[in-house]
Amino acid sequence: MVAENERSALSVQSLEAPQSGVSKGYDFIDVNDTLATFATGLERFDRQAMRMAGVLLEDEKEPELAYPQSFDTRDFAQRLDFVKGLKDAGFPSALGRKEAYKTLTPEISTDQKVQAEINKEIDDAPMADPLEEIKKLDAKDVNDRLNRGFPKEPAATQDA
Repeated sequence: MVAENERSALSVQSLEAPQSGVSKGYDFIDVNDTLATFATGLERFDRQAMRMAGVLLEDEKEPELAYPQSFDTRDFAQRLDFVKGLKDAGFPSALGRKEAYKTLTPEISTDQKVQAEINKEIDDAPMADPLEEIKKLDAKDVNDRLNRGFPKEPAATQDA
């Protein structure tokens, strides 16, 4: 008979590798897109229902209604750190980097038309391939960048 602690050690969850913050953030992009699509559908349905109610009540005003398009609960600094982390890590997916940049647009403007224009500019902007950028660096620049990331060993002092 398998003991309870052995059973939990053999579970599928125990075999999964923990996700990094970048990985979780990248996964959230798909979740946010799904929620935004669902919100758009609900907003359309509510608009139609309000228009029908307006016809019955003889009130032809256009309903004022706006559902959120972003469901990201992180603050701007956290999202900016995430985007910067993708860039610094040389994240190879141009589409992934563009989608990460798009998460910043609601902080720049609340106007849906402005956000759509910013997102279009992001989509149209060329994204350099980080691997190609690394190939362009000379060996000295690579060493300088690597050395900046690691603290220098303190010089050994000799006691007389």
